[in-house]
Amino acid sequence: MKKHDYLPILLAVSTWLFSAPTVFAQTEGGAKWQIRRQENDILISTRPNSLGPIDEVKGETIIAGNVDSAFASISDIVKFVSTDELVSSTEILSAPKSDKAYIYYYQVNNMPFPLKDRDALMRLKSSKTTQGYFITYESVEDITIKPLVEGKKRMTNVVVYMSLQQVNTGVFKMSYRLVYKGIEGADNPLAVTALNNLMISSTYNRFANLRKLVAPELTAKQ
Repeated sequence: MKKHDYLPILLAVSTWLFSAPTVFAQTEGGAKWQIRRQENDILISTRPNSLGPIDEVKGETIIAGNVDSAFASISDIVKFVSTDELVSSTEILSAPKSDKAYIYYYQVNNMPFPLKDRDALMRLKSSKTTQGYFITYESVEDITIKPLVEGKKRMTNVVVYMSLQQVNTGVFKMSYRLVYKGIEGADNPLAVTALNNLMISSTYNRFANLRKLVAPELTAKQ
């Protein structure tokens, strides 16, 4: 990237740091966010979760590019889900007739000790906004779509809110917020601490992978 190409990104970062609340304002509320990691144009924050012991996690990044092109890149669900280092496999499923607005998929998560491996039936829905796109994906409890798998703990308690917003010409912001509504082993302090730490590192790594997915030429030069 040429030196003068950084100007729109610097302007966008200024907007990011000092602007009004983002599209998440409708779903946030609650405790104040605390910055946990900030490097390589990626900001990771956490805050206590009123629904359980696992902290909410928020990731944000500013990228040079076009929000429509970025959305097209993550519309490949298998590639999108594979940016999560905890996911070992993904399967696209047929959505029920009553829920055709969503894309359904099944994923297997390999978790480090002392956490148990798990799988999840997920559904994803996206919508166009004035500045870009808003995406929600969440776990679903419906064994008629995907029966329980022996040896896997079914995850039925997570929702993610994600947004892509064009903040300046040639620059967009990508962010998401992950909320655990509860989790098995919540009474085990070791498991809670391990998962809270894992969410910080895995969210950072996912954003690094998402940046490569939506802007491969840019990230290759860094």
